[in-house]
Amino acid sequence: LTDENAQKIIKDHCHVYHALDLQRFDANKRNLYLKDLKEVYGLSIRQIERLTGICRGIIQRV
Repeated sequence: LTDENAQKIIKDHCHVYHALDLQRFDANKRNLYLKDLKEVYGLSIRQIERLTGICRGIIQRV
């Protein structure tokens, strides 16, 4: 999955204008979105980290 496609998925699924906006969500809501991005859409942990700016450790724990 290219970063452009992944960004579009993040924007559409999480209803944000920029992928970085996911950082501003409360932890529970953010974690639900992160879990979906990994399990439903198949985005890698490193790709999510790169596009959202959220620490890899947080993404792994979800």
